[in-house]
Amino acid sequence: MPQFKTSPHAMQNLLIKVFGEKHREYVILALNWRTIVGDYLAKHSSVVKIEKKTLFIGTDSSIVSQEFVLLKENLKMKINSQLPVDIQDIVFFTTSRFKHKKRYVKNRMYDIN
Repeated sequence: MPQFKTSPHAMQNLLIKVFGEKHREYVILALNWRTIVGDYLAKHSSVVKIEKKTLFIGTDSSIVSQEFVLLKENLKMKINSQLPVDIQDIVFFTTSRFKHKKRYVKNRMYDIN
């Protein structure tokens, strides 16, 4: 059976082709988010968008947003030095996107995620 070698950036390159060059920075940052912020913060946050060199980060609680605010300058420096992106500002906000959603159908509960 032949063995295939994959580039470490194969997923990144594929996603950039799918989403287009316009979203290159978003793809790079989203794929590297856990490495940049660590497991705990990555579990409670996500890259939402990059617009006019401003990174928008959604979090699951105001506590996590506040923690990010305290780390903002270091985070900007880390992102700009480790990845080929140019982030000038970061906005953190709490979103219900992370809340565990449940749907009730005929007295049965279904998890939706």
